[in-house]
Amino acid sequence: MNFFFNIFIKILSLIFIHHSLYSADVNFHAWGGSVIINDFIKQASKDLKKKNINLNHTKITDIADSIKILETDKKINKLQKGSIDLMWVNGENFHRLKKNQLLFGPIDTIDNYKFINTDDQSLHNDFGEPVEGLEVPWGRAQFVLIYDSKLIQKPPQTIEQLRKFIKNNPGRFTYPQIPDFHGTTFLKQLLYEMVDDQSILQKPFSNCLNPCEPLKNLMIYLKDIHPFLWNQGKRFPKSAAETVPLLSNRELWLTISFNPNMAAVNVNSGNLRDVTRTTSFIGGAIGNTHYLAIPFNSPNKKASLEVINYLISPQSQADKSNIEIWGDPTVLDFTKMNEIQKKMFLDKQSVHILPNYQIPYLEEPHYSWTEAIENEWFKTFN
Repeated sequence: MNFFFNIFIKILSLIFIHHSLYSADVNFHAWGGSVIINDFIKQASKDLKKKNINLNHTKITDIADSIKILETDKKINKLQKGSIDLMWVNGENFHRLKKNQLLFGPIDTIDNYKFINTDDQSLHNDFGEPVEGLEVPWGRAQFVLIYDSKLIQKPPQTIEQLRKFIKNNPGRFTYPQIPDFHGTTFLKQLLYEMVDDQSILQKPFSNCLNPCEPLKNLMIYLKDIHPFLWNQGKRFPKSAAETVPLLSNRELWLTISFNPNMAAVNVNSGNLRDVTRTTSFIGGAIGNTHYLAIPFNSPNKKASLEVINYLISPQSQADKSNIEIWGDPTVLDFTKMNEIQKKMFLDKQSVHILPNYQIPYLEEPHYSWTEAIENEWFKTFN
């Protein structure tokens, strides 16, 4: 009896040793302001446990705070045992990470990168900054307007139509407080409509003459609509997520989103009325890609690569793009998948989203415009 008991104990010990040797913790710094995104990451964490990886979601408000940690690590020569393994980044934050050599790479050598739509050149430049293998595409985004079709029969599709709507319907539109990403994106979208030569926005802001005429015109427009915004422009929602209940209870009739599927996701979850619809500006809408990156001093780089490989797999991307889960558009190329993989991407077309997401695509302005726009906004309204 003791013999079999001892054998049993040894087997348990071997299992424990195997787990302790091969399990790894991956500390993932990602925005935590959305319940549906947090739930998606929580489910991914459960799936990754099967690979002996513990994915710990550190819910952050601004990835810039995480970058400060890495900058401090580098200053004190903490080169190996950092506290961050994986980051959700893009735009000016990626530029800052790359410029200060805070990233590990290249990381585009993982197996599932073969499914990425590499023919799409926009994936290779992040707000005008060449990616160069230092981050891997995770999802897509594009600016849209969300509206209540019971209250608005003909939604605005130009900035002049938007101005007219706002003035004719005081308090029924707003945008998130700057420097919230969605609020700043709205201002950049307006700026696109105000320049004769859109290529100027792809160049550094320093190329714009002082005073910068497009920026000056943007502030004139914003000052004109300001008194007619929700709460007379005295207060702004802190995020796009905060506008959802305002649209649902009809305090707002019109709001913005950076996800073409946002209306469908929220109608499906019961957070928005079934009459909610999506539109965009007819001249095109800003779109960008968000990425995953590994810090230079991550102690778990191998496990972090496995996490990224999982998150860009057809299965995970199909779940992420499903409007019943997150509704975040995929970065994968369907022509690179087999029929079984293609079928995982269920067709969730509905009246709440634009047909086939066919919105003319405008590239993000050069990252230097972001700070310039935000600074000018604060000077004007604070």
